[in-house]
Amino acid sequence: MSARARVEQVPFFRGIRTGYHARSRIEAKMRCLKAFGERIAARDPDRQTAEIQIRIALMNRFSALGTAEIVRVD
Repeated sequence: MSARARVEQVPFFRGIRTGYHARSRIEAKMRCLKAFGERIAARDPDRQTAEIQIRIALMNRFSALGTAEIVRVD
């Protein structure tokens, strides 16, 4: 059996073709979003939109604070 035939028989795992990695990242972000509260407090659709946007802005800010700054050392 040639090397090419062996490679084609290997199933695609680890998110290469299954989309697992993308789903995992989305689930992680939804968990972060739910950390601010399970439910949306507002009843009006415009206020619900604003509430979600505020939560997302907070998540983005937390991510920015936790991201390391990369500096080149000469």
